[in-house]
Amino acid sequence: MDITVRRLQTRDLFALARIIRDCTAEARQRLLASVASTDGDGDVTFDRETFVLGLFEAAVDQEQAFYGLLADLAGMTPEALASAPLEVPLTILETVAAQEDFPAFLTRLRRLVSRGSG
Repeated sequence: MDITVRRLQTRDLFALARIIRDCTAEARQRLLASVASTDGDGDVTFDRETFVLGLFEAAVDQEQAFYGLLADLAGMTPEALASAPLEVPLTILETVAAQEDFPAFLTRLRRLVSRGSG
């Protein structure tokens, strides 16, 4: 199945924030761990594998919102995504994670949060 995934937009950030807000504490911790400070200078690493696993864990509690976000990214309806082959959600996530601006955004966000809590 050929899928075109659009670039992330500001509205996707808020959709993802709602999913993270409403997920379990364990899933939230895994997501935070995927964007970790490496030293006191504000350097940050982004672990795609940990992020994707945390996102799937968060999706367990937020299935409809997660379907909506992934479907919107791929220009599909949530119903079409639900009946798509198993690899389709993974393809969408891989494409999003490969967008250079996504890890950069998470890194900048983590730095901002670290400065504010330090």
